[in-house]
Amino acid sequence: MKVVLSRKGFDSSYGGMASPILPDGRLISLPIPSRNDTNTLADLNFPDLDMGKLVGDLSKGRLSLQTHVHLDPDLGRPVDARMLGWRPSLGQTGAAQSHLSSLGVGIGDVFLFFGWFRKVEFYEGQWRYERGSPDLHVIFGWLEVGDVLPIVTERTRCLARYPWIANHPHVASPDWYSDPRNTLYIARERSAFSTNVAGGVNP
Repeated sequence: MKVVLSRKGFDSSYGGMASPILPDGRLISLPIPSRNDTNTLADLNFPDLDMGKLVGDLSKGRLSLQTHVHLDPDLGRPVDARMLGWRPSLGQTGAAQSHLSSLGVGIGDVFLFFGWFRKVEFYEGQWRYERGSPDLHVIFGWLEVGDVLPIVTERTRCLARYPWIANHPHVASPDWYSDPRNTLYIARERSAFSTNVAGGVNP
């Protein structure tokens, strides 16, 4: 089994700020902004959190619920936005996918996703980063590979087998994600390491 460390979410170039660690310890991995995708920050699955105020305050108004993002890996899409059969998934293309392919990454291997995080606090009606809190690199989720799909070269077959992938950004925008290396990694239905746990999750 191979274990792949994969950096995802906001960084200094894309997003320009750390993803927040809430006072209750939850990690909110913010997917990078993308003009080529249809998903927005409103699609993140945190129903008990005013995401618009959180990202608006932390970004000083640069970001809002209408900000388009690349929702990938898709580890926790809201239940009412999932098509029947949905599983966590990860898209890779270009040089990144060539690297994974050369290493033979496939079924049975595991992706561990990490990103740039920092603690936040709600102070005088506003979200802000805690004064003096350090920048951290934190693992926020994983995906155990159950299938590997060559989206561009075998699009019809892949959609026939897994119709729900139509909502994934690497599938939903074929004119943009047209590289023949464009690949989707699908999670196992159940983890091979623990009972009653999905094969991919954002804890």
